[in-house]
Amino acid sequence: MPKVQYLFVEIFNDENGDLDFRFNLKNVENSISKDLFLILENHYDKLHLFERFKLKSIEYISELESKISAFRRRLSVEDIVQDLTTAIMDEKEAYGDNHWKCILEMELINNDLFMNRFK
Repeated sequence: MPKVQYLFVEIFNDENGDLDFRFNLKNVENSISKDLFLILENHYDKLHLFERFKLKSIEYISELESKISAFRRRLSVEDIVQDLTTAIMDEKEAYGDNHWKCILEMELINNDLFMNRFK
């Protein structure tokens, strides 16, 4: 497997103004060979991984919101983001740069649409 990030998540407001997200693959700066990237795309498509990640993510986002709200009682948002970033980096060491949960959590804690709820 490539040692670069190829799984990404986009966070946005849907047409109703609700938080939504979409997982996708990107071959940033063509750092992965075209053949290998095609294999990755086919793998994600055939196993419906984007849909599966989204379903698991909906549940996980609720857990993350509860965790941040609990921490918010005694920590600043900046401290929470710093602590979560450290934990995510540790998880990336264990699970790899393209683990869906690490990608999602890092994007959420660095996204104003999500984090403004806690300020």
